Amino acid sequence: MKELFREICLAITILTLPAQLAQAQTRTVRVVTYNIEADISGATAPLPGLIAPPGNPSNYQAGGVLEGIGEELLNGNAQPLDILALQETTSNPQTIAPIVTALNTFYGVAGMYTNSSYQATESNGDTANGNGPNALVFNTRTVQLLASVPVDPPGGSAALGSGSGELREVMRYKFAPAGVPVTASNTFYVYVSHYKSGTTGTDLT
Repeated sequence: MKELFREICLAITILTLPAQLAQAQTRTVRVVTYNIEADISGATAPLPGLIAPPGNPSNYQAGGVLEGIGEELLNGNAQPLDILALQETTSNPQTIAPIVTALNTFYGVAGMYTNSSYQATESNGDTANGNGPNALVFNTRTVQLLASVPVDPPGGSAALGSGSGELREVMRYKFAPAGVPVTASNTFYVYVSHYKSGTTGTDLT
């Protein structure tokens, strides 16, 4: 399994409103992008080890790689994932729903994690062989998802393909901190994109 993930921590300022006093507070947001390859060789669900031990794939309480990322110390800080950007999924029901269930089970909090309901797509609807759509999972206790918008080429999703140079639908997700009023100063965007990685002429196009 080719595992590729990158982790980004953002320091964002949120507004809390205790009683009559408003005060600014800085919180670190753990953002991870991960190509999980749940779209090749017949795979449609998360591959072994992602959300549970490889030898016990239904034991979500034991955790997997995603929970391990939450335990990783970064600048001395360990915290559960806040935003998980995914590439090479098959669909929200087949690939993303099990991830959400596993994270909620591991942390023991119903509804702690959920996903964008938008189902991204790809050229000709091909979800196999590395063409699976992008997706996103997030922690509802720390961030709120305000919008999920596809960034399609001119002509919309029907124009995805080598002609436009965009084979997989790029997604733009708009966020704000959870539990606070949304303002222009506390919103931020996460883009999820997946480019061709080969060296053939078609890949480069």
